[in-house]
Amino acid sequence: MKKRLWSWCVALMFLVNAWNITAFAESVDENPVKNAGFENISSDEWVAYNTAGIDSDHAHTGEYCARVEKGSGYEQTLYLKPDSNYVLTAWAKAEKNGSVMTLGVKNYGGPETFSATVSDVYEKLTVTFTTGADASAAVIYGYRQDNGAGAGYFDDVELVEVESLEAYRPLVNAAEPLVIPTYEGSDQPTHPSVVKFDEPWNGYIYWMAMTPYPYNDGSFENPSIVASDDGIHWIEPDGVENPLVETPKVGHNCDADLVYVPSQDELRIYYVDADDRISSRVKMMRSSDGVVWSEPQIVMKDLIRKYSILSPSVEVLPDGTFMMWYVDAGNAGWNSQKNEVKYCTSADGIKWSGATTCTDFVQPGYQIWHIDVHYEENTGTYYAVFPAYPNGTDCDHCNLFFAVNRTGNQWEMFSKPVLKPSSQDAWDDFCIYRSSLLIEDGALTVWYGAKKRSDSSWHTGVAQRSFDEFISILES
Repeated sequence: MKKRLWSWCVALMFLVNAWNITAFAESVDENPVKNAGFENISSDEWVAYNTAGIDSDHAHTGEYCARVEKGSGYEQTLYLKPDSNYVLTAWAKAEKNGSVMTLGVKNYGGPETFSATVSDVYEKLTVTFTTGADASAAVIYGYRQDNGAGAGYFDDVELVEVESLEAYRPLVNAAEPLVIPTYEGSDQPTHPSVVKFDEPWNGYIYWMAMTPYPYNDGSFENPSIVASDDGIHWIEPDGVENPLVETPKVGHNCDADLVYVPSQDELRIYYVDADDRISSRVKMMRSSDGVVWSEPQIVMKDLIRKYSILSPSVEVLPDGTFMMWYVDAGNAGWNSQKNEVKYCTSADGIKWSGATTCTDFVQPGYQIWHIDVHYEENTGTYYAVFPAYPNGTDCDHCNLFFAVNRTGNQWEMFSKPVLKPSSQDAWDDFCIYRSSLLIEDGALTVWYGAKKRSDSSWHTGVAQRSFDEFISILES
């Protein structure tokens, strides 16, 4: 009898433990977002700010969703684990096509980040983040940015913890920056522009134009040149005298772009000379060996707007046509809220056509800041990588984005950033800046400039991924 009773006790203990294990597993997998579909209309889990409420006419699933007017939103505080990876998703749309509706996260131990849509049809938005080492909470939100007309809607919000974000992030931040020498000794280069040759050109496969920007000091932001055999280890070639151009007496230099011109077998650097008062100029230098450079010549100017030609990106097409893309930030510059991407053409890279505005080159919810465009001759496709900052902020708050133009007529934009600032105290934890891309042998390489929050130091890193994987994540 005692043996039988003991057997029943063991069986009962096993069942209880099994139930506890199952319950624990379910609690881990349970969506921590309360009232995720807004079906409980009396719930107070979501905190409204400005004009926000529950709507019964535009639900994605179920009977209800959140409706937020322009400049309004809902947010919810979630208690999470520190130093953990999360994927936030929701379905969102704008009432009026072209207005911006966002899904985002803040106060999690890292920089605020969001995804956005301008569609009047529900679109799934995804935001990834890693909580800080000391963080125990995060605030998630749906927000209708203060632009355009009509309300925004969002529904079916979900948060999932994952072991790794590699499958969700198109690019992974470099653990350490590259060591790139700069003429003033800080080794703080930014705004990289890289040209790669199939065979060594004057001794090197890779050439990079960049500008030092030590601790935000624009007086050192002068075009410089370095070279490499592998794209990782960079040196100043023998005979080069950096900077290639001295600091102007008024204003500053910036935004160097490097391009190879096959018909002349020469490298050219296009860069901006801005007087920071009233006008701006694009200047060009050329070199047949990468060491000795010509005197700069003005190839474009604006005498009444000081930041209207930022970050020129020049490509030479197979027929010899030069194309230049740039960002027009008017007179506002670094905190402009009306930036436009424009392009012009030239037969020789010196005399340029009038500008055409790329009305389709717009990142919803953001202001495009700098740009790098790469033309793929084999497919006739244009690719662009560019930093952009959230509307209402400035260029210190940039994420990196990607766009593709497969026909030469229409740019396709993606809501996900391809690269965001790293975790706190990393070398790139504040701002991801102007970058340079290369697509070769099925792989994407991006050299990117970035800023550290604590000391405003600037460096350049490199991120790589299979191009097919990269595009698949962007499109998912």
